[in-house]
Amino acid sequence: AKWNQLQAFWGTGKGYYNGTAPPVDFTPENHFCRFKAVGYSCIPSARDEDGLVALDFNKKDTDVRNAQQQLVESLHKILGSKPTHSVNVESVRPLPGDKS
Repeated sequence: AKWNQLQAFWGTGKGYYNGTAPPVDFTPENHFCRFKAVGYSCIPSARDEDGLVALDFNKKDTDVRNAQQQLVESLHKILGSKPTHSVNVESVRPLPGDKS
């Protein structure tokens, strides 16, 4: 029953109320639909002292990987070229819309 309620609030899926009757289709136009968006957030495992950042680029992941060394050097210069600072690329992942 809770799953049916969640799907109705979300505006997608089918609700089963009787084993012999057909299910009810839930759409965003139904009067139970309340959610406009569903978000997800997780607790980060890194501490603020670790200094980890994430950067989004309007380039394909292959382009970012090909220019990775130049990107690392440029970011190090932007941070002041201090010997106490280091720039490391942990991962490059593709994002929707030819971004990475």
